[in-house]
Amino acid sequence: MTTKKHLIVIQNGLNGLAFSMRSVKSFFEEALPDSEYRIIVSPINDLLHTWWGIDYCGQRLANFVKEQSDNVDRISVLENNLTFFTNKSEL
Repeated sequence: MTTKKHLIVIQNGLNGLAFSMRSVKSFFEEALPDSEYRIIVSPINDLLHTWWGIDYCGQRLANFVKEQSDNVDRISVLENNLTFFTNKSEL
């Protein structure tokens, strides 16, 4: 089994849904067919969870990324909207 060395996490923005980020994931999967990439959409901060505060959402995302990051050398987070501030606070 090939180890996925680069984890790409896609996170929706304010009031967003992970479901709506699936097209972004598909785009990346087509553009990066290399087996060394693992691309996932974070379902952690959907809809009203985005209103619970930057620290809360950031910690939830950080915990999710830690759970998903076994056997990876590099992690990239693709953010939408105000998610930038959430991720910067915890990651």
